[in-house]
Amino acid sequence: MATAAAEKRRLLARLGEVDRQAASLDNLRQQIRDAIAEVGAEIAGSVTGQDRRILELLQLNLEELDRSIQLMRNAVEAGRDFVAQVPE
Repeated sequence: MATAAAEKRRLLARLGEVDRQAASLDNLRQQIRDAIAEVGAEIAGSVTGQDRRILELLQLNLEELDRSIQLMRNAVEAGRDFVAQVPE
């Protein structure tokens, strides 16, 4: 049983790492979102088709990052639920 307890601790530690990585990505996402908004505001009067396309691509990538962060958080939550059910 000591092995099971040690494995639980290792898994919880890894889940904590993933949770911290998700939080870091969340901060990065917000910085990117702010930068996109700032650039969009700066070029609003002179935006070209190419500029618009680049901003659209950045927005699509940001949405994909949002989904990835949510998947990471869901995995952490599921992992913690699993660990809670494993006897020591």
